[in-house]
Amino acid sequence: PGLRVNRDSSIILDVTISSLIREYRNQPEYANAAGVRKLKHLLRRDPRFYVNEKKNLSIYIGLAIFSSILITKDEFVHTQYCLARENWLHSVLFILHSVTFIAAGALWLQEIAPGFLVIQSIFVALFMVYQILYWNWIWKPKILA
Repeated sequence: PGLRVNRDSSIILDVTISSLIREYRNQPEYANAAGVRKLKHLLRRDPRFYVNEKKNLSIYIGLAIFSSILITKDEFVHTQYCLARENWLHSVLFILHSVTFIAAGALWLQEIAPGFLVIQSIFVALFMVYQILYWNWIWKPKILA
C-alpha cells in the first residue's frame, strides 16, 4: 500500500526503500544483477527498517488448510463412540483450529510477538508428542461385555 509498519511501529514509506536501493545501485559493486543478494543484505543491516520476506506464506496457508482437513479424519469413528455433546465440542474445536491458524498468520505477517509464536510452536509440538504417546501406548480400549 505504499508503506509498511516496522516492528517498533515506525512507518517506512516504499519511496524511502526505493531511494535507498537507488543509492546502493549507484555504487559499481551493486550495479549488476548479482548485486541483488548484497542489496538485501545491506537493507537487512540498516537499523531504520526490517526487511521481512514472506516466501513461506503460501506454504503456511497450504499446511493450515491441510491440517484443518486432517483433524476431521477420525470423526466417523467418534460418531460411533462419542456422545452428542462431545461431537459438538469437536465441531467447536475445528472452528477454533482455523481461527488459531488465522490469528497466528496475522501475528506472523505483522511481525507481532515473534517469541510468542516460537513458544506456542514448542507447546504444540510437546502436545503432539503427548498425543502420540498416549493414544499409541498408554490408552487401552474398554472391553465391552
